[in-house]
Amino acid sequence: MKIVISTRTLNEGKNIDRFVNSYSWADIIIVIDGGSTDNTLDKLSKYRNVKIYDSPYKNYKNGYWYNPDNPNINYALQMGLKENPFFHILDDFDDVPNINLQKNAIKIIENCKQPQINAFRFYMWNNDHYYPKMNNYFDSDYTSIWGYYPDRMKLTADETVEHGTLLGVTANNYKIELPNCLLHYSWNSETIDEKIKRYNAIGLSMNRLEEFAGELKPIEKWMIYE
Repeated sequence: MKIVISTRTLNEGKNIDRFVNSYSWADIIIVIDGGSTDNTLDKLSKYRNVKIYDSPYKNYKNGYWYNPDNPNINYALQMGLKENPFFHILDDFDDVPNINLQKNAIKIIENCKQPQINAFRFYMWNNDHYYPKMNNYFDSDYTSIWGYYPDRMKLTADETVEHGTLLGVTANNYKIELPNCLLHYSWNSETIDEKIKRYNAIGLSMNRLEEFAGELKPIEKWMIYE
């Protein structure tokens, strides 16, 4: 049973070790690099289960390098499928399985009968708080795709739109039960202002968190990755 992770990176040095270690149970991690200038590539080169590809889709806009989501997602999926995975995971470097999912992932993947596996993705603030509203307070309809079985379905990104629309996702999915979940470490107090500035500069509208993310709460006891 071969498990392959496909992901993308641009200056993710601070997240490399956490991501790779959280997925240490996977066979191969495919990384599409969008022109990193920090220590991302040096860190990745130390891991034997990581394969790095340079992205052919890079853009410079209003003072920032960025990698358009959908062409790069498709390239990541393409490179991952070349490894002939039994199960194919699409994830981001600031998103990791919590400790429960790390322990239970292989068993879940082995026993799943549906073509797609969904999980709760909790949006963190620093390491100790999260925004419950961002998945509608644990509503199962707000789970999102974590991975799929390539022999059961085809997954692609819609390149006619700018950002993040996946084609081929199915309502016939297995929803991983809590306390197994994903932790999205995209927002923290040190980088949030620059992130909002960058997103708006490249044309991906982003408001202040208090305008859309809801009330901030302390993490539940199982919301840890190690």
